[in-house]
Amino acid sequence: MDEEKNREEDQAVEIVDLDEPAERPYPRWLPRWPLTVRQRKITLNSSLVLGVLLLVFLLNSTFNFSSILIHTFVHTTAAKPPSTTFYFYLQGDPDWGAFSIDGRPVEHNPLIGRDNPLSLEAGTHTLVWSAPPFARRSCQLIITNGSVFHSPCFVVGGDVMTSGTSDIDGSIVHNGVPVITIAFFASMSDLTVPLRTSLTQTIQHLFNAYDQSETVYPGEAYAVSQLFNQPGATYCRETVRLAVCIAYATQALKASLHIQLHAGPQNDDPCIEAHQCLQGEDQCWHLCALPNPVNMSQVLSGWDVMALAQLLWSYSTPTGKVVASNQPDSFLLGSSTYHSMILHISWDGRNWRIMPLSGLVGVGNDTIFCQQGSNDTEALIVETTLNKLPPFSYTGSSDNTPDLGIGNCLLSFEIMPGISSGTSPTAVTSPFPTRPFYYLFRFGVALATDAFTHHLLPDLPVADTYELRLMQKLQPFLTTFSVTDSGSEPRRLPR
Repeated sequence: MDEEKNREEDQAVEIVDLDEPAERPYPRWLPRWPLTVRQRKITLNSSLVLGVLLLVFLLNSTFNFSSILIHTFVHTTAAKPPSTTFYFYLQGDPDWGAFSIDGRPVEHNPLIGRDNPLSLEAGTHTLVWSAPPFARRSCQLIITNGSVFHSPCFVVGGDVMTSGTSDIDGSIVHNGVPVITIAFFASMSDLTVPLRTSLTQTIQHLFNAYDQSETVYPGEAYAVSQLFNQPGATYCRETVRLAVCIAYATQALKASLHIQLHAGPQNDDPCIEAHQCLQGEDQCWHLCALPNPVNMSQVLSGWDVMALAQLLWSYSTPTGKVVASNQPDSFLLGSSTYHSMILHISWDGRNWRIMPLSGLVGVGNDTIFCQQGSNDTEALIVETTLNKLPPFSYTGSSDNTPDLGIGNCLLSFEIMPGISSGTSPTAVTSPFPTRPFYYLFRFGVALATDAFTHHLLPDLPVADTYELRLMQKLQPFLTTFSVTDSGSEPRRLPR
């Protein structure tokens, strides 16, 4: 049927014009014949195929024909190249120093977050910081673009960067580009030996102003080290996994409290435990520059550092005979007795000036005088009661009260309400108090102040009448905090 139809189409004749034109519209040598319907279809399909092949050839040729088509018919926006301008702040501690960049002094060092930052173009640059009497420090800054750099410089808010892309947190942005802060910190190693010696002596002179003496009455307890030895007496007694080292006065003794700056390596070096110096070149006895200085507002011009110190007791008879010297302010054997404090140091060109910012001043547990007592007492409660006590929290201590003895602290603890204790049959049998319970910390020993606190820690002595009156005098100076305020969680005892 289809073949017969095609044959009829081939035999069909199309009449275009019956009248012959006067002149032919095309050359005579070109043949002219009528096209059938089938021929027209074949011609049209062949033209389409040839057009597609030609387009594919052009798009794949070395001639960038495709980009011409895209730019002609599609409107696109070119990607913005990264900025070559690098923005940064410079910070020095101490802040009396001066900076130079590539040998040119920085006339005005902008304040972080208030003034527009400094800027440099891509390339290698040298930063120099000079803060007499400390030795000059410098580092190289290799800038790739506005957000990528390589440098051994110390960057505030990150680690010391030695290579790789910088880790810019973007907390400060200028012209759409994140801004970093490059910091320089002085070190004791930057001082000459005489200047280093005079600085440690000045700090120790400040600490000596807090030395105080008090009377240990007969029968009162005082903390001793494991090296303390008297004929016929044993002073360290094991309790669970800890040892309590306590001696009792047989006569009135003069107790002298002394704060000793930790200014050199010793056998009981606390540097590894303290993790105080975050810059590897410093040791903790060198006074460590703070990675985020306390005096960020630059209200005080100076050097903010962290120092380690110990509280030491010495005991002597009324006639001056020394019974024990340099005894720890801790009744737990092996407990760390080093405390950190923040000092503000200035230099007037000839002398050092020291001002305590924390540790020696403040309220409650802000001072080093109560930290040891709270740490030791809490540790002993945890180890002694095991799973016998509901979760508890250390909630405060008395303020620094020189009139009542600078080494006397009232420590407050509290059972956390509404938390299941999960106690065992061997749990503490005394009813758990709904109010805070107290220990009096005196001469490095925590004293139980009532029947519950004594039952809780039976290895500690009980406060006598004089000591209970002292506790009552300290109560008005008690500074407490809630668990939420302190940022800690309720202390859960090990199971």
